[in-house]
Amino acid sequence: MLMTAVLHCIEHAVHMVLLLLGVDASAVQIYNDQADDLLDDSRQNVSVQSAGATSLTWQRCDAPHDLTALVHRARQSLVYAETRMNKASSRSHAIFQLRIRRRISSEDRVTGTCSLLRIVDLAGSERTKKSQVEGLRLKETNAINRSLLALGNVVNALAFRKQHVPIRDSKLTLMLSDSLGGNCKTAMLVCVGPCASHAAETLSSLEFASRAMHIEVHACVNVLPSAPAEPWVEGYVRGLSEQAEGFRLAAAQGAERAAKAEEALGEAERRRSEVESRTNLV
Repeated sequence: MLMTAVLHCIEHAVHMVLLLLGVDASAVQIYNDQADDLLDDSRQNVSVQSAGATSLTWQRCDAPHDLTALVHRARQSLVYAETRMNKASSRSHAIFQLRIRRRISSEDRVTGTCSLLRIVDLAGSERTKKSQVEGLRLKETNAINRSLLALGNVVNALAFRKQHVPIRDSKLTLMLSDSLGGNCKTAMLVCVGPCASHAAETLSSLEFASRAMHIEVHACVNVLPSAPAEPWVEGYVRGLSEQAEGFRLAAAQGAERAAKAEEALGEAERRRSEVESRTNLV
């Protein structure tokens, strides 16, 4: 699903190449209550102060294969481990972000948009009695459950329109704040298992999804009011236009000079021929 969504965005952007400024991608995981940059191993525990990490690595993608390579690279850095409930259990929440910047220019105005697609893969909650984890795995489980509890509290507050939304209780909720209560479009997929032994987890997941469905968002495009171009921009454009006109005049004058030079050369050749003829007669 991730690659399908990503490639769809790229293909759509290609059709608008005249307006496209750039496509950038970033990836982060929330592991043991810290945000780790998945595109730069040296940047662990990056700062998270509001919607999104403030110091993430954003890499430009000029073609779909660039984006595919980034996704595979980020997935290789994710933390997985085997537990009694899952042989390849995600031990962190993964967040992949795609930023598409566009600009529309007219003679005297410049407007732009910056779209952000955020795809989140949440680690599943675990009951330690079932998973029987210990040591580092127990620490990871506690961190996952705390962040999911914080997310559930935010969803409850938004669904029931409470005055206080505890968005700062977790780095996960901080990073997803504009996706949960902003003016964007949000889609949530909740995975449940058919096994009777997982009935309690399935019921909890469905109740969470039911509460999330009550959140109201008013999706709209953030449009900055178009303003006249800065004076230096107008002067720069005017200068380029004058320079281009000067080149056109120089080319025209050069063509005229070349024609006159060719005519003069022809006349000189004619006179030389006449002189040579007379010399031979003498």
